[in-house]
Amino acid sequence: MQSKLVLHKATKHGATILTTLIIRLQMKPEKEQRCFQIIDGIIEKMRTTEPDTRVYAFWRTKTPHEYLLVESYTNAEALEFHIGQHMAGQEEFMTCLSQPPQVETLGDFVTGYPDIGTLPLAR
Repeated sequence: MQSKLVLHKATKHGATILTTLIIRLQMKPEKEQRCFQIIDGIIEKMRTTEPDTRVYAFWRTKTPHEYLLVESYTNAEALEFHIGQHMAGQEEFMTCLSQPPQVETLGDFVTGYPDIGTLPLAR
C-alpha cells in the first residue's frame, strides 16, 4: 500500500510561503496503538532535526479510527528532508492503515492564527 505525495511549493513575489499537506489516515483498529508508537518516534526525532517543520499534528475525526494529519513546512525542501528522514519506518506504518492515505496539498497561506512566522500573506 503506497501513497504518492505531491509536493507543492507556493511562492509570492519570489519568496517561498509554505508547503502544507492534510492527510486523511484510516487505521486498522488492531494496529492503531503501534501506529502511534511509530508516530511518537517520528515526532521525537523531528524536535531536534527538523527546524523548518511548522506543524505536524494529528486530529481524530468523527469516523472511528480515522485521523487527519496536518503537515506544514517552510518550503518543499523541508518536506523532502522529512520524508527522507523517516522512510525506514514508512513500510511498517503503511501496514497499520486500512486504506491508502488521502493526501490534499494546500495552496498559498492566506491568513490565520497563530502567526506562522514572518511569512507574507497570499492576498
